[in-house]
Amino acid sequence: VITSPEAAREVLRTHDQVLSARKSINSIRYINHHEASLIWLPSSSARWRLLRKLSVTHLFSPQRIEATKALRMKKAQELVSFMNESSEREEAVNISRASFITALNITS
Repeated sequence: VITSPEAAREVLRTHDQVLSARKSINSIRYINHHEASLIWLPSSSARWRLLRKLSVTHLFSPQRIEATKALRMKKAQELVSFMNESSEREEAVNISRASFITALNITS
């Protein structure tokens, strides 16, 4: 248990690599996706650094972000409309699933 902001800062500084690492699940390892995906690679690997650089340069550049603005706005509005319609019908919404589908629609 971390009891102060100073202790939290120290833990995060000294254990950053351990805390930020993701354990790859068996299904990911079975198809060797853990060796090629930015998400599953350790941040200390050369491949991770290359993929991150490519992502920053090409996927998340200001020009690319601006070019996809209309799509992101449209998909966000679709999510809001879906939530409003569900609310009017008094239906429960799985927000995690709805958010995931929206993110997937934006990125694919």
